[in-house]
Amino acid sequence: MSANNISIPFFIFDMLRGYTENLLILSDVNPYAFRLNGRMYSMHASEIHDSGEGRINHDEWRIQLQSSIKRKQVERVGQGYSILFIGFFPDGKTFSAWEPERIASLSLNGTGSIYIPFSHKARVAQVGGAVHTVNARNLGRPSVELTLPSEALGFYIENYLLLHQVSTEEELLQIIAGSQSAVFSDVFTGTEVTEVVLHGQRRRVTVTRTAYARNPKFREAVLTAYGHRCCVCNRQLGLVQAAHIVPHQHVESSDDVSNGLALCIEHHKLYDDALLLPRAGQVFHLNLHRVEHLKNIGQVEGLDQIEALAATNYRIPVRASDRPSDGNLERGMRIRLGTDI
Repeated sequence: MSANNISIPFFIFDMLRGYTENLLILSDVNPYAFRLNGRMYSMHASEIHDSGEGRINHDEWRIQLQSSIKRKQVERVGQGYSILFIGFFPDGKTFSAWEPERIASLSLNGTGSIYIPFSHKARVAQVGGAVHTVNARNLGRPSVELTLPSEALGFYIENYLLLHQVSTEEELLQIIAGSQSAVFSDVFTGTEVTEVVLHGQRRRVTVTRTAYARNPKFREAVLTAYGHRCCVCNRQLGLVQAAHIVPHQHVESSDDVSNGLALCIEHHKLYDDALLLPRAGQVFHLNLHRVEHLKNIGQVEGLDQIEALAATNYRIPVRASDRPSDGNLERGMRIRLGTDI
């Protein structure tokens, strides 16, 4: 598995979907733009790599920032985004994050590098997190860099301002421990707020994981329209779900039958993961970027079946009023691909 430029957006959005359903991808181009739990973020993310030959300190790894990326991030601050700068270690299991205020205040000219100790990757595996403090001359104060397990990405995003104010690894681990049951649970839904004392002040730590309630009338209307059969594979077996085409968390979504598809659990997952997407004209869009990601991480068993399926057609209801809207289908595809801008 490699956290290269092909796979990084999939690492990010797959992890965030597992954190909360209140996620909307606004752009799948680096820096990646998205709305998480109602707040807009712009995240530059790339692979952390060694600093090459000639470096005295071989523990010093880095990511590179192009001037165009820095300018785009500064521009998005003016558009109401919170900006983030992270890097994934090559196996994708660990990420580092640099204080946004420090990085944004660096020179906008040319390409530059920002560094993190490679040894922090092993430290995360041992204790769950690592802290590195640098003297930020451009801020006139110390600046904190963090390294965390990738599954804590959503937690970091929600609390990044607080987390970059810790002074020690012990403080970071205390904050993580206080929210661990909510952050790493497969079933937690809701908002958990805990308090920590940091630099003599009480501070709030928030974990918000949302699972939207489904409208039973929408489910029954969609399944009835499709005869309780998956529109892709025609299976029943109690496996069929009513899938929103324009996702239910989107402000322009609706519970109209024209915004629904009957999909078995497997094909619903492939749809929401943006691998195999029904589009207007009863045809499929096969997301070749995700195909490359699956090849990159060595998970291609069964891909030939999906590629064959992509060359076929899916079924729609006989009654015209029950059929999915072409506009919804195209919009739903763009939203899942992160190109609805």
